[in-house]
Amino acid sequence: MAATKVLTAVAVGLVTVAVAGAAVWYMSGHFGGGGPSLLDDLDSANTVAAADLRHLEQLSQRSLDTLATMPALGEFALPKREEIVAKLGGDPAKPEAWANWGLDPQQGLAVVVDRRVVRPRGDKSEPVPILLAHVTDRAKLQAALGKAGVTVTLGKQLGAAQQVDVAGNPFWLATRGEALALVPIVGDPAGKEAVATLAGFEAFLRTDGTKLASATTYKFNRRASGDAFFFTWSDNVAVAQWAGPGSLQADMAFYTALFPHTVAWFGTTTGVRLHASEAGRAALAEVVKPKRNPLRCARLFPKTGWAAARASANLVDAIAGAGKLLPPSASPGTRTGLAMSTSMLAFVGVTWSEVTDALSGHACAGIDVASLYGAVSGGGKVMPIWLGAIGVVDAPKADALVSKLITLVQGKGGMTATPTEVAGTKGWMLQAGPVSAVIVRADDAILVGPSVAVVEAAINRSNDESLAATSLKSALDGNVVLGFGADMQAAIDIGKAALGAQGGAKALDQQSLSVLLGQLHGERYAGASLALDDVGLLLRGEGDPLLQGLAGLGLPAMAALAIPAFTKFQRKAKQVQADVELNQLGRAAVAYLGEPHPEAGGGCQFPASTGPNPPQSCCDPVVDKDGDRQCDPGTFVSNAVWQSLRFAPDKTRYQFSFESSGTLASALFTARAFGDADCDGSFSTFVLHGHGETDADGKCAARIDGPVVSENPDD
Repeated sequence: MAATKVLTAVAVGLVTVAVAGAAVWYMSGHFGGGGPSLLDDLDSANTVAAADLRHLEQLSQRSLDTLATMPALGEFALPKREEIVAKLGGDPAKPEAWANWGLDPQQGLAVVVDRRVVRPRGDKSEPVPILLAHVTDRAKLQAALGKAGVTVTLGKQLGAAQQVDVAGNPFWLATRGEALALVPIVGDPAGKEAVATLAGFEAFLRTDGTKLASATTYKFNRRASGDAFFFTWSDNVAVAQWAGPGSLQADMAFYTALFPHTVAWFGTTTGVRLHASEAGRAALAEVVKPKRNPLRCARLFPKTGWAAARASANLVDAIAGAGKLLPPSASPGTRTGLAMSTSMLAFVGVTWSEVTDALSGHACAGIDVASLYGAVSGGGKVMPIWLGAIGVVDAPKADALVSKLITLVQGKGGMTATPTEVAGTKGWMLQAGPVSAVIVRADDAILVGPSVAVVEAAINRSNDESLAATSLKSALDGNVVLGFGADMQAAIDIGKAALGAQGGAKALDQQSLSVLLGQLHGERYAGASLALDDVGLLLRGEGDPLLQGLAGLGLPAMAALAIPAFTKFQRKAKQVQADVELNQLGRAAVAYLGEPHPEAGGGCQFPASTGPNPPQSCCDPVVDKDGDRQCDPGTFVSNAVWQSLRFAPDKTRYQFSFESSGTLASALFTARAFGDADCDGSFSTFVLHGHGETDADGKCAARIDGPVVSENPDD
């Protein structure tokens, strides 16, 4: 019961992990312990989306180990292990600590969206997320929360659920199987919306439906994910039911029919998979599956110091496939333009058939990281070292295509083309002012580089001295749609050099960079690839799986600071509204001053002062009848000043005032938003200033002075 605060805070952590997926992509390691997931027992017919976080003690151990190696990041000191243990009243890396807190770290936590648990909104409904935790001892959990200073107020029991209030935030709390289930109450607990949510929540609590573990896509991906510590699954068709009206709903239905499920996992293997229907896979294949085998790109780039990428396209059928992926809302003009796009080449003297007969549809490019940094830091005076390659399927036709293109561009824009020889093969040196490029066809690729030496080195490079001898080979040479990777050590070295150039004050940050990016454990390469297989699109990490310290780095800190962090997160989200509405008010004031206003003395001054509006706090039942801690629509009292500024917020947590003085260049305004966002009696105030000015002709103008600032933050 008292679990609500901690469980809700950890839900924020789950969302954070999902949003940071790109950053942690290749960082996850091996987690043992197996066992069922909290998601397995969900109702397959009603689960719209779900995510779980498991093996919390192993994840905590890895995070604490990483924290121990981390220096201070500038002025920000990371918490020490002993501080975290003291804050939590136990070591989160030890299973016995979780047992003392009444939680099972193996099954951990889950967030679920169920089609039955919704908030009615007129003729529509909004999903209300559910938090699940495997609680082994509720008394121990309540005691642990008490030591952490969490205040919980228990309310009445309504059927299977009990009302619980945590720091002013109401929830329904109940048990589902061995799990504790928690769902937020929106609005008045006795109101129609909350009652409808409760009815859906009680339906969710039943465990007699068909299990999600038996659903084909879920079962397939659970097996593919291994013993993942983070796993998400969504039914895109069900998600589309909450899409907006009209064309958006039709487009969502179109795409979810092609791509019905999305899954992501991080663990012993990592991946994000977009499941495709047969029609979806066929359309994608027409776009991204070339008719020929991939170009061997990795052999072209040096083993150390480079970053490289490759892409594939089905040149023959790509336009037809792209047409099948256009949504219903696409205009006839878009469809016609797409169909005619390949014919546009004829205007420059090349036909599409010449391109498709000569080229395979594969291309790759790479750059020397150090030279890129040198070019940037040198203000463009030094050009970076780079290399590009385009796959060839017919050598004579490719040679003819290159020769034709050379003829077409020569002399245009001051460009010259001079025959040259590269590794015994005829090539061309292109020159346009100070910029030059060498182009030559070598075996199955057309190579382009900044000099003969760079291209020749690529032709003669052995596999052992190239990226083909690294863990990036599959990303650059495999049957992938997109692939990229880099020698991370080179990036680290450049980062150190950049920080070092800023002086001794950054020395500590150099050390931090080494730790943050340099925990490579002998493997210095990292990247990712996107491939189309028999199931759909799969995005996965390539190269080093170990930059994983970052994946779990924030979890001990999150565990130690979960409650205050969640409170701060909520407050920050609410403050965004004040920022947006004050900027709207400021822009209106600036526009007003530059307009003639005979009724107000002719202009060159801001409107008169007014406010606060509404006169009551938005926590007052007089202006908040539905109990959602926001002023109800219509409670903002419009007057001549607000009307002249065209300012009348609808739903808001804040009262607003506008103060003005002076004329012409002495005109000033101050707009304020102040309110009790948490309804705890502590008010915050946000301020925006502006001033008038005149130009050389004496015309009035105005501007806003800087961003919104906090006069009295609600801490």
